[in-house]
Amino acid sequence: MKSLIIISALLAVAFSAEFKVGGKVRCKLDGASGRTTGIAQLWEHDVDPDDHMGEVALKDNKFSGLHFSETEVFGEVEPYVQVFHDCHPDIRKDSGHPAKSGCRAVSNYHFSPPQGSDEIWVEFDLETTLESQLKCDGASRLHPNPNTTGEPRHDVGVGHAEE
Repeated sequence: MKSLIIISALLAVAFSAEFKVGGKVRCKLDGASGRTTGIAQLWEHDVDPDDHMGEVALKDNKFSGLHFSETEVFGEVEPYVQVFHDCHPDIRKDSGHPAKSGCRAVSNYHFSPPQGSDEIWVEFDLETTLESQLKCDGASRLHPNPNTTGEPRHDVGVGHAEE
Protein backbone atom coordinates (compact mmCIF):
# COMPACT_ATOMS: atom_id res chain seq x y z
CA MET A 1 0.00 0.00 0.00
CA LYS A 2 2.83 2.40 0.87
CA SER A 3 4.45 1.67 -2.50
CA LEU A 4 1.25 2.60 -4.31
CA ILE A 5 1.02 5.89 -2.40
CA ILE A 6 4.67 6.74 -3.14
CA ILE A 7 4.27 5.93 -6.85
CA SER A 8 1.08 7.99 -7.01
CA ALA A 9 2.82 10.93 -5.32
CA LEU A 10 5.75 10.75 -7.76
CA LEU A 11 3.45 10.65 -10.77
CA ALA A 12 1.48 13.58 -9.42
CA VAL A 13 4.59 15.79 -9.51
CA ALA A 14 5.81 14.51 -12.88
CA PHE A 15 6.27 17.04 -15.67
CA SER A 16 5.15 16.10 -19.15
CA ALA A 17 5.07 17.81 -22.50
CA GLU A 18 3.96 16.89 -25.99
CA PHE A 19 4.29 19.20 -28.99
CA LYS A 20 5.52 19.57 -32.57
CA VAL A 21 8.76 21.40 -33.35
CA GLY A 22 9.82 23.26 -36.46
CA GLY A 23 12.26 26.02 -37.06
CA LYS A 24 14.64 28.04 -39.13
CA VAL A 25 18.42 28.32 -38.88
CA ARG A 26 20.52 31.26 -40.01
CA CYS A 27 24.08 31.18 -41.33
CA LYS A 28 25.88 34.34 -42.41
CA LEU A 29 28.16 32.20 -44.60
CA ASP A 30 25.19 31.39 -46.87
CA GLY A 31 25.24 34.71 -48.70
CA ALA A 32 22.37 35.60 -51.01
CA SER A 33 22.02 32.31 -52.87
CA GLY A 34 23.62 29.70 -50.59
CA ARG A 35 21.91 27.23 -48.32
CA THR A 36 23.12 25.42 -45.24
CA THR A 37 23.00 21.64 -45.48
CA GLY A 38 22.49 19.46 -42.45
CA ILE A 39 20.24 17.51 -40.13
CA ALA A 40 18.13 18.83 -37.24
CA GLN A 41 17.66 16.45 -34.32
CA LEU A 42 15.25 16.88 -31.41
CA TRP A 43 16.49 15.82 -27.97
CA GLU A 44 15.44 15.99 -24.32
CA HIS A 45 18.18 16.55 -21.75
CA ASP A 46 18.37 13.98 -18.93
CA VAL A 47 20.70 13.07 -16.09
CA ASP A 48 21.12 9.72 -17.83
CA PRO A 49 21.67 9.65 -21.61
CA ASP A 50 19.60 12.29 -23.39
CA ASP A 51 16.45 11.10 -25.20
CA HIS A 52 16.48 11.31 -29.01
CA MET A 53 13.02 12.28 -30.33
CA GLY A 54 13.72 12.27 -34.07
CA GLU A 55 15.55 13.99 -36.90
CA VAL A 56 14.89 15.62 -40.26
CA ALA A 57 17.03 17.15 -42.99
CA LEU A 58 17.26 20.92 -43.36
CA LYS A 59 15.44 22.20 -46.43
CA ASP A 60 15.98 25.85 -47.37
CA ASN A 61 17.42 26.35 -43.86
CA LYS A 62 14.17 25.14 -42.27
CA PHE A 63 13.04 21.97 -40.53
CA SER A 64 9.65 20.67 -39.45
CA GLY A 65 7.80 17.53 -38.49
CA LEU A 66 9.65 16.77 -35.26
CA HIS A 67 7.49 15.44 -32.42
CA PHE A 68 8.39 15.91 -28.75
CA SER A 69 6.78 13.70 -26.11
CA GLU A 70 8.32 13.25 -22.68
CA THR A 71 7.40 12.80 -19.03
CA GLU A 72 9.95 13.60 -16.33
CA VAL A 73 9.45 12.42 -12.78
CA PHE A 74 12.52 14.14 -11.33
CA GLY A 75 12.69 17.61 -12.86
CA GLU A 76 11.31 19.53 -15.79
CA VAL A 77 11.42 18.58 -19.45
CA GLU A 78 14.38 20.22 -21.18
CA PRO A 79 14.05 20.08 -24.99
CA TYR A 80 16.76 21.14 -27.39
CA VAL A 81 17.49 21.02 -31.10
CA GLN A 82 20.90 19.78 -32.21
CA VAL A 83 21.90 20.63 -35.78
CA PHE A 84 24.76 18.96 -37.66
CA HIS A 85 25.61 21.41 -40.45
CA ASP A 86 28.19 22.96 -42.77
CA CYS A 87 27.97 26.54 -41.42
CA HIS A 88 31.61 26.80 -40.35
CA PRO A 89 34.46 28.63 -42.12
CA ASP A 90 36.75 25.59 -41.94
CA ILE A 91 34.16 23.37 -43.62
CA ARG A 92 33.25 25.68 -46.49
CA LYS A 93 35.37 27.10 -49.26
CA ASP A 94 34.71 30.60 -50.59
CA SER A 95 32.48 29.11 -53.28
CA GLY A 96 30.22 27.56 -50.65
CA HIS A 97 31.28 23.97 -51.37
CA PRO A 98 32.57 21.71 -48.59
CA ALA A 99 36.30 22.14 -47.96
CA LYS A 100 36.53 19.22 -45.54
CA SER A 101 34.65 16.17 -46.73
CA GLY A 102 32.84 14.26 -44.01
CA CYS A 103 32.96 17.08 -41.43
CA ARG A 104 30.01 18.80 -39.78
CA ALA A 105 29.74 21.56 -37.21
CA VAL A 106 27.33 21.06 -34.30
CA SER A 107 24.97 23.67 -32.86
CA ASN A 108 22.66 23.19 -29.89
CA TYR A 109 19.63 25.36 -29.18
CA HIS A 110 17.85 24.85 -25.85
CA PHE A 111 14.31 26.17 -25.52
CA SER A 112 11.34 26.05 -23.17
CA PRO A 113 8.27 23.96 -24.05
CA PRO A 114 5.42 25.99 -25.53
CA GLN A 115 2.76 27.23 -23.13
CA GLY A 116 -0.83 26.90 -24.33
CA SER A 117 0.11 25.49 -27.74
CA ASP A 118 0.93 22.11 -29.21
CA GLU A 119 3.50 23.58 -31.65
CA ILE A 120 6.63 25.66 -31.38
CA TRP A 121 8.71 27.39 -34.04
CA VAL A 122 12.31 28.20 -33.11
CA GLU A 123 14.78 30.38 -34.99
CA PHE A 124 18.46 30.66 -34.20
CA ASP A 125 21.87 31.56 -35.57
CA LEU A 126 24.04 28.47 -36.09
CA GLU A 127 27.27 30.35 -35.43
CA THR A 128 26.29 31.69 -31.98
CA THR A 129 25.12 28.24 -30.81
CA LEU A 130 28.19 26.45 -32.16
CA GLU A 131 30.07 23.85 -30.12
CA SER A 132 33.87 23.88 -30.11
CA GLN A 133 34.14 20.56 -31.95
CA LEU A 134 33.79 19.54 -35.55
CA LYS A 135 32.43 16.04 -36.13
CA CYS A 136 34.48 14.40 -38.89
CA ASP A 137 33.86 10.90 -40.24
CA GLY A 138 32.20 9.68 -37.05
CA ALA A 139 34.80 11.23 -34.72
CA SER A 140 35.04 14.49 -32.82
CA ARG A 141 37.94 16.84 -33.40
CA LEU A 142 38.57 19.71 -31.06
CA HIS A 143 38.39 22.82 -33.11
CA PRO A 144 38.12 26.39 -31.87
CA ASN A 145 34.84 28.14 -32.45
CA PRO A 146 35.67 31.39 -34.24
CA ASN A 147 33.09 33.24 -32.10
CA THR A 148 34.35 32.13 -28.68
CA THR A 149 37.48 31.29 -26.77
CA GLY A 150 37.02 27.61 -27.59
CA GLU A 151 34.43 26.88 -24.92
CA PRO A 152 31.19 25.27 -26.11
CA ARG A 153 28.25 27.64 -26.47
CA HIS A 154 24.93 26.45 -25.10
CA ASP A 155 22.71 29.46 -25.58
CA VAL A 156 19.37 29.11 -23.90
CA GLY A 157 16.45 30.78 -25.53
CA VAL A 158 12.73 30.60 -25.72
CA GLY A 159 11.20 29.84 -29.07
CA HIS A 160 7.87 31.24 -30.10
CA ALA A 161 4.70 29.39 -30.95
CA GLU A 162 3.93 29.06 -34.62
CA GLU A 163 1.16 31.34 -35.77
